Amino acid sequence: MIHAAIAYASLAFTQYAFIAFLLLRFNKAKQNFPTELETRRAQGAAHPPISILVPVKGVLAEFGKNFRSILAQDYPGTLEIIFGVKDPQDGALVEARRILSQSTTSVEVKFAVGEEDQGLNPKNSNLARAFALSTHSWIYCSDADVWLPPDHLRRCMAAVNSDPTQFATAMTVNYGPQSLGAKLECAGANLEATMYFMSAMLKNPNDSMNGAAMFFHRELLAKSGGFAVSLNKLTDDLVLGREFTLHGGSAQLVPGLVREKLTHQSLAAFHSRMLRWIMIAAAFRPELFWVGPIFWIWQWFIIFGLLSQSSLLLLFGIGTFTFRLLTSILTQFVLEAPAADLRHLWVLPIYDIVGPLAWMQSLFQKEIIWAGNRLTLKQHGLLVKK
Repeated sequence: MIHAAIAYASLAFTQYAFIAFLLLRFNKAKQNFPTELETRRAQGAAHPPISILVPVKGVLAEFGKNFRSILAQDYPGTLEIIFGVKDPQDGALVEARRILSQSTTSVEVKFAVGEEDQGLNPKNSNLARAFALSTHSWIYCSDADVWLPPDHLRRCMAAVNSDPTQFATAMTVNYGPQSLGAKLECAGANLEATMYFMSAMLKNPNDSMNGAAMFFHRELLAKSGGFAVSLNKLTDDLVLGREFTLHGGSAQLVPGLVREKLTHQSLAAFHSRMLRWIMIAAAFRPELFWVGPIFWIWQWFIIFGLLSQSSLLLLFGIGTFTFRLLTSILTQFVLEAPAADLRHLWVLPIYDIVGPLAWMQSLFQKEIIWAGNRLTLKQHGLLVKK
């Protein structure tokens, strides 16, 4: 047990130290990027038109603020926004039209409405119907619950350097939690997702994608099979990222962030989302699925240390968790989360208890309920209606 603890602690310490190094490197690139943007502007860099696809279902708490953040982009080129929605009476359409009636924007806004699902993944169906109305070569996909900083699209175009073989993605920072479920997701998701993207930066070619912020060229999407490849899959980002890479593309991590305010969420909803993330990892990133539990083992060292009265096991457990906590604090800093959110990091031990339980549940659960449909999860993340 002692030798295993030493090996585990050494591996964990090394991983956390390396992630911390990558986080600091990303933070430096993020801070220096405004200068690069101004240089590109001064040199007359190309700013081709962009179609922005937003799948929606219902009016989310921050919908108006998020929609206005898209309208407020300082991108010099032409923009169009297409909302993809299934229900023609969806409240999001009413709210979007109300905001437009009060706006002086010159951005063209379209509404792609269709009551027939194009696949079993409802979000991907809405993306596909929105894409059908798009007219520009560059495509940006944004979730309706995400806020974009004013220079975000300029950062995306600069990241790919107007090269149609490149695609870009940005990390999401979750912030502002009040309920326990929201605190668990903000603390855990910020840490786990950041560790994933920091590690993915080392891959060449890099196929990582965040479904809340995807940027790519129409030609690359066409060569990769279009949105049809993800219509019946558990997720869209990892499917598209892998197909883009197989067809000659490579992901660039945008040195900038998008933001999602998550104030209230039930514990059941948090557990459901965590289980889905783990199932996605099992289907599309099996190496991450099997490595994931390494980061949750620290509490067992503490338990076994207490039972066996081994101060060494206790030291390894406390030391490893300390590294995890410090990495989480650094992550919150790099992601520019509000300082007030740091006080919610006490939920990390709870997150690390729920994680292994959800991980074990994912080994046996192959059925999910999504948009009222009872679906079976097959190999490679394929959804099949029961």
